[in-house]
Amino acid sequence: MKVGLKSALSVTVVMLMIMTAFTVLAVDAQAANSQQTTAAPNIVPVLQDKLTISTNYGFTSPSMGSHYYRIGSPVFIWATPPMASFGVRYIFNGWIGYGIGSYTGHNNPALITMKSSITERASWTVQYWVAFKEIGLSPAAGLRTVLTVGYTAYNQYNLPTGMWVNAGTTFSWSWVVSGGLGTQFVKTGDIGLTSPIYRWGTDTAVYKTQYLLTVRESGLPVGVRANVYAGFIHGSTGYIVPFTTWITAGTQTGFIGVDPTVYGAFGARYVFTGWFGDGFINPHYSLVMNHPMTLTADYRLVI
Repeated sequence: MKVGLKSALSVTVVMLMIMTAFTVLAVDAQAANSQQTTAAPNIVPVLQDKLTISTNYGFTSPSMGSHYYRIGSPVFIWATPPMASFGVRYIFNGWIGYGIGSYTGHNNPALITMKSSITERASWTVQYWVAFKEIGLSPAAGLRTVLTVGYTAYNQYNLPTGMWVNAGTTFSWSWVVSGGLGTQFVKTGDIGLTSPIYRWGTDTAVYKTQYLLTVRESGLPVGVRANVYAGFIHGSTGYIVPFTTWITAGTQTGFIGVDPTVYGAFGARYVFTGWFGDGFINPHYSLVMNHPMTLTADYRLVI
C-alpha cells in the first residue's frame, strides 16, 4: 500500500513539472510575438495631390488657396460671386483648369478627380446698368449715328435706352450730327458717366442747333470779288465772298457787312445796291438765325 501511494505521488510531481514547462513556453512565445509586433508595425502610406483654387471675384469652395486630397478622390468645386448691389451684377464665365482630372467649362458646381496636381480658376465678368439720353436733337437728325456704345451705334430714335455693359466698355457721343441741308446739331457737353464705364448710372448729352449762313454776291464780273465783314461772327473780318459760317439757332448774326464799293479793271466801279430779295440797301445787315439763310449782296456798275 505504501508502494502504491509513493508511485501516485511520483506521477503527480512529474505532471506538475510538465505543465509548468508548457506554461513557461507559452508565456515566452506570447512575449516574443508582442515584441515582434511592436518593433515592426504594418504602415501603409497615403498618396496625395495638391488642388490650387482661385477666383477674380467672390468666393470658392474649397476656399481659395491650396488643399491636399488622396490621389484619385473626387472633389466638387464651387464659385460664388460677391453680394450684388443695385446696378451691378456678375456673370460667370466658367472654370479654367490645368492638370490631369481638372475641369474647364461652365458647370458650377463642377467635379474634378485628383489624378495629378490641379489648378482651377473661376472667372467672372462684372456688369453695370447704364442709361443714355439726349437733349436738343430734332427729327432733322434722322437715322444718323448719335451714340456709340462699344461697337453698337444708336440714332435718336433708339434713345433713351438702357443696357447692361461689361466693366471697361467705352462710349462716345457724336460731336456734330447733320440735320440735312444747312442744319447741324453740335454737342455742348454730356453729364453723368465717363468712358470707359466702371459704375452704373445715366449719361445725358446736350445738343444745340446751328444753321448755315451763306453770304454771296451778284453783279460783279469774274475776277472781281467783294469782302464780307462779319465782325460779330466768331470775331471774323475781311472774308472774301462767298462766305459761310454756322450760327446757333435763335441768336443774332451780328452786323454783316460787305464792301459798299468794289473796283474792277480799268477803274470800273461797282456799287452795292442792296441785299437781293428784301430791298434793304444798308450794306451792314443783322438778323436772327431761325433757319438756314443765304444773303446775296447785289452790285451794279457805275460809269
